[in-house]
Amino acid sequence: MRTFIIITVLSALVACFSASVIPSEEEMHTIMYDEKFPNGTIVSQAELDSKYNTGALVYQWHCTAPAISRQRQTTILQYLGNPTEVVTRIIFIHTGSTPQVTYTPLYGNTVTITITSQSGAAMNSVVQVFAV
Repeated sequence: MRTFIIITVLSALVACFSASVIPSEEEMHTIMYDEKFPNGTIVSQAELDSKYNTGALVYQWHCTAPAISRQRQTTILQYLGNPTEVVTRIIFIHTGSTPQVTYTPLYGNTVTITITSQSGAAMNSVVQVFAV
């Protein structure tokens, strides 16, 4: 009986602790671009793994740039795939303020992605390109 009470108390403490932890503002946000969501949709990592597992990761790129006061920063990424590859989706993961992301149409073997930060904001992003 004493073991049951100890387990119950420990479970309650764990539940209280996890409820009291405030999520960090620097938490990563994942935006997916594909034929269903050409303007992007925010997805969780669990949802991404379970629903959107078509294609293989063919390219991953990390972008970090410090903030420059009253300046926007633009980065252009171009993926040139094999002639047999077809780019099916782009995953964009970032922290902080949301930058502007534009890209060329999917379903070819190349894609060009342009990332522009907000004025005075730093860039900390990961771009993943998936193809079949």
